[in-house]
Amino acid sequence: MPNMYKPRTRDLIYFAGERRSEQADAITEEELGRVLSTIGRQVIRERVPGICELEAILQRSLEGSTSGSEDRQQAVDEIADRSRQASESQESDDGDGSDQITKFLLENGYIRDEKRWLTDKGFLLVGYKLLLDALQDMETGEPGTVRSRRYGDGDTITDTTKRFEPGADIAHLDAAGTLLNTVLRLGRGRKEINFPLEVTPEDMVERERLADIRTAIVYCIDLSSTMRYRLAGGPTRVEAAKTALWSLYTLNRRYFPANSVHIVGFASLASMVRPQDIPYLKTYTARDGFLHYTNYQAALRMAASILTRTGAQDKRIMLITDGQPSACLVDDERQHQEIISEKPYSKFYAVDDSTLSKIRNEKDMIPDSTPGSMVYLCYRYKKVEDRINQKTLQEARRCLAAGIRIDSIVVSDEEELLEYVSGLEAALRGRVYHVRDPAMDRILISDYMTNARRILRSAQNL
Repeated sequence: MPNMYKPRTRDLIYFAGERRSEQADAITEEELGRVLSTIGRQVIRERVPGICELEAILQRSLEGSTSGSEDRQQAVDEIADRSRQASESQESDDGDGSDQITKFLLENGYIRDEKRWLTDKGFLLVGYKLLLDALQDMETGEPGTVRSRRYGDGDTITDTTKRFEPGADIAHLDAAGTLLNTVLRLGRGRKEINFPLEVTPEDMVERERLADIRTAIVYCIDLSSTMRYRLAGGPTRVEAAKTALWSLYTLNRRYFPANSVHIVGFASLASMVRPQDIPYLKTYTARDGFLHYTNYQAALRMAASILTRTGAQDKRIMLITDGQPSACLVDDERQHQEIISEKPYSKFYAVDDSTLSKIRNEKDMIPDSTPGSMVYLCYRYKKVEDRINQKTLQEARRCLAAGIRIDSIVVSDEEELLEYVSGLEAALRGRVYHVRDPAMDRILISDYMTNARRILRSAQNL
């Protein structure tokens, strides 16, 4: 298990070239850390501030540095709202030197002068700052890494073994395990074991390296309309989920590069989300027509499709939701007619080109549907319709049969929802977390690291 970096802002700063910007001295390392944290909070908002508003928000974050973290965040959010209102009535003055911070960020490649102003470099550095903040809040006691100017060669060896493959490096051979396998094999049919032992290729095992044990996980984030609600006076449910996924992607990329993390956004339909688009995810609303319902089945199906294409030993789905399923897929005309025969007034929606184009262009996601696909919708307050529940369970059990484990995070105060998801996880032998505050990032990071340790401990000989 790789060690975690101690939260040091120094790790966040690098530049595109060797020469520092002329304005680099305008921002200290400590200030840059606060700036990146503020950027992270602002870019995940439903209404992302523009570049002209960003300067006032960042200035306020530095001026309020002596306040408590909660007071400072509230103050920054208030100034963000005021800045947005002011920007709508007048243009900012670029010549008065008041845009010092944004100029620094632009010159050094953290942001760009576009509607989606966060660059790939900025995405990774802000994500790392969010990760460090979460680890600091967790107080995990993880030791820091030891710095070195030179990097050695070699692999991280684990305590687990696998069958020795022809052509593999003999240096990784587990001699004790190999001899034990030989003795066990010979002892099955003999009362005495003679020496020298006859070792066969089937007896030979080698030590596993960290790169040999891979995990693939798909996080399915609910984008239905109710994810816009706030958590205990803090960020909205979807903002908390986006912060968690952003931190988690950074954790994976930095410390577990052999693993793969994928993001699926779902409501009535499921879509692939590019990691760099995590901060910009938006919920569906009633204005989006039938798209704002909740379809667990679509999310599970797309996640399973992704995982079956990986070569990972451990495959997982983490479902992040705040609502019970209210939609399912209709795979053929027979299923369509079965539902109509039971409930003649049922609501169905056919997926057309305009719907898919809306998802691609307005939501910046890649839908997992084709024109002509059909969705069955039936919302029941605090209750799941029988057909939708049945289709959801069938899809989940297919995942389980394929060796994919499903866990859930419930972001809601409604006990009925928690009871439904708990029942679903009990049937699937999974786990459920109940989140009532913005601590989702700490929960997901802890879950990810704990699972990584579990996989290393429980790997079996092939």
